[in-house]
Amino acid sequence: MVGWSSSLLRVADLVAVILLTMLAIAATFVSESLLRTVVTIPFLFFAPGYSVVVAMFPHRRSSLDGERLFGSEALLLGIATSIGLAIIVGVNLEYTVWDIAAVPVMVALSSIALLSATVAMYRRLSPLNETSPTTFGGSSDRAKTPNIGDSIQLSSVIVAVSVLVAVLSVGVVALDPPRGERYTEFGLLTEAENGTLVADNYPSEISAGDQETLYFTVTNREMQTKQYTVVITLVATNEDGDAIQRARLDSFRNEVAAEETWRQEHTVEPLLSGERLRLTYLLYDGTIPEQPTAQNSYRELHVWLDVS
Repeated sequence: MVGWSSSLLRVADLVAVILLTMLAIAATFVSESLLRTVVTIPFLFFAPGYSVVVAMFPHRRSSLDGERLFGSEALLLGIATSIGLAIIVGVNLEYTVWDIAAVPVMVALSSIALLSATVAMYRRLSPLNETSPTTFGGSSDRAKTPNIGDSIQLSSVIVAVSVLVAVLSVGVVALDPPRGERYTEFGLLTEAENGTLVADNYPSEISAGDQETLYFTVTNREMQTKQYTVVITLVATNEDGDAIQRARLDSFRNEVAAEETWRQEHTVEPLLSGERLRLTYLLYDGTIPEQPTAQNSYRELHVWLDVS
C-alpha cells in the first residue's frame, strides 16, 4: 500500500495533466460556454508542453526523499513548449484536409499531451531510471549538490529550441502561404446573344415539352481533388414555399482537381407544370442521399419557373 501511494505521488503531476487533457477534450465538444474557455486555455498553454518536457526529463524532486520540490523551471518550460507546439500544429493543419478549428487543434494537442504523459510516467516509474544521472533541474545523486548553473543552462536551451521551431514554422508559412479558406464555388450561367456565358437572363417561363439550355459551373477551392455530383430537380411548392411535389430531371458526376472548374452544359425539360416551380441545382461532395433536397446538399442554387 505504501509503495502504491509512493508511486502515485511520484506521478501526481502527470495524472493531473491527463485529467486536465480529458476535461479539455470533453469541453471542446460542448457549445461555446464559460466552461470551455476556463478549461481549454490552461490546457493549451501548459499541458502539451509540460508533458513533453517531463517525458524528456522524467525525474522530479520530491519531499519524500528529503530534496526540494520540483522547480518552477518546469512550469516555464512547459508554457514555452506549449506555445511552440500550438504554433506548429496550427501551421501544419493548413496543409491537411482539416481546417484550423477548435476540434482539430484540440485533438492534435491532446494526442501529444496524452502520449507524452504516458511516456513520462513510464520513465519516471521505471526502476532503470532510479539511479539515472539525468534529472530535470539537477542530478539525481543525493550525495551530490545539484548544479544550478547547469539547470539554468538546460532550461535556456529548451526555451531557445522551442522559440526557434516556432519561428521556423511561421517562416515556412510566410514563404509558402496557405491558400486561405477552403470552399466550392457553384454557379448557374446562360448564353447571351453574343455567345458569352453570363450569370443573368435566366428563363422564367417555359412551355411543357420545350427545352432550355443552361450551364452550371463548379470551381474547386478545397485544396484537394473532389468528386462532385450535381442533381437537377423541379419542385412544386405551396404558398409557404414548402415542397409538395418533386421531379428529378438529371444528374451529373465529375472529378475536379484543386483550383479547377467544371462547366457543364445541359438541357432542362420540365416534367411538372404550374406556377412558381423551383428549378433546383443540388451539389454534393461525396455520396448522394436517397432523397436529394436543398437541406442535405453541400451547395444549392435555384430559379423560379412558370411551366404552361
